[in-house]
Amino acid sequence: MEDRSGPTMVTWVHRRHLISAIGPVAKGESVMRRTMVAAAAALLLLLGCTDPQAATPSAPAASTASRPTGSSTGSSAAPSTADASVPPVRVAFPEALKVAGSGHVYAETDGGVLSIDIAHRTVELIAAPQLDAFKNFVAVPGLLVVKQVDDPQGFLVTAQGELRPLPSEFGGSGRLYSGEGETLWVVPEQPTDGRRLVTRLSTSGETPRVLSRRALSAVYDLPDTDGAGHLLTSKANTLYIVTPRSTKRLRGWRPQWQKIGLGPTAVLVRTCPRCGVTQRSRTGTKAPATPQGLKAVDRLTSQYNSGDDGLISANGRYLAITMTAKGDDHTRIMLVDLATGRTMQVPGTLHDVNANDQYGWLEGKTPRLLAVSDRHLWIVDPANGSQQALSGFVFDRVAVAS
Repeated sequence: MEDRSGPTMVTWVHRRHLISAIGPVAKGESVMRRTMVAAAAALLLLLGCTDPQAATPSAPAASTASRPTGSSTGSSAAPSTADASVPPVRVAFPEALKVAGSGHVYAETDGGVLSIDIAHRTVELIAAPQLDAFKNFVAVPGLLVVKQVDDPQGFLVTAQGELRPLPSEFGGSGRLYSGEGETLWVVPEQPTDGRRLVTRLSTSGETPRVLSRRALSAVYDLPDTDGAGHLLTSKANTLYIVTPRSTKRLRGWRPQWQKIGLGPTAVLVRTCPRCGVTQRSRTGTKAPATPQGLKAVDRLTSQYNSGDDGLISANGRYLAITMTAKGDDHTRIMLVDLATGRTMQVPGTLHDVNANDQYGWLEGKTPRLLAVSDRHLWIVDPANGSQQALSGFVFDRVAVAS
């Protein structure tokens, strides 16, 4: 699908904002942190312009982009490179998100975290430490949680742009998944004594609060999110939904089925190796997919190698899924309108970061896909095919809280 809008810079920042963001060197300030913030500010200054209407250059290619590095040591507190005294830097709000009513988008950049508040129409670059690549990058309403998987290091970013240390309630090693509303699941990476102790936290207060804990037998695989606030796991080729009180087989699931994509209201499956793709409702309501839409998914999965990481929008109409051309190592994000069969590709390819952090749906009356491809952050409207790239930053991950 042709990019109708073209890359759009969002890096117009007045120089006085950069000066106030950098400020004088504070007593005891980390040299590493100072270097990172200065590099981020310099990037904005170089790419910014004094006139918001002026023409802007395209973003640097991923192969030539320079990324500041940071180190993180210590316990669960945020590494010393994070300093809450450094004020966020404001940038322009993307045109493609002005039709969205609410929600929050967080994107990891080479200078920290880009925080996009849909309701207040604000975008801020928040200076933050650079953690290891193997990490959680999870958004819930009002909060972003960034935590390394193998240890307790990390930090929080509030919806107001405040950088906070990571509370001890988020545990040591393990995975984090968004739950229902303002809740998070904490899942140990490895079982202990034949089980995983799964914890559900409330993030609505000043500090996280434990809502429930339950043991999940190690006969189940390491869980993932189910897209509806619960966990998805498997055992003997059968999918199960893990809730705070139960572990139940996914509605109507059969062991011979292959999952193509999953969303809050529907699941796409292939019921046998030679069978076509079908859509099953998770809520008992009629799924919006048509034969044309399902045939389009069939064609894509026959032309490309695809996994089972497809994300279906909350209204059940759109599928986003990663695909790799046969004989090619480059992974792309494809979109399918399950009602019309229309397909399109997010420009560019993914880089070497967990695909689970590369795209997500901003739900609402008109869903938008937020995707990181070729180190740009793309905003895609699947209804009309329009695509806008946020350039001027080197993006790694994106997380969406609708």
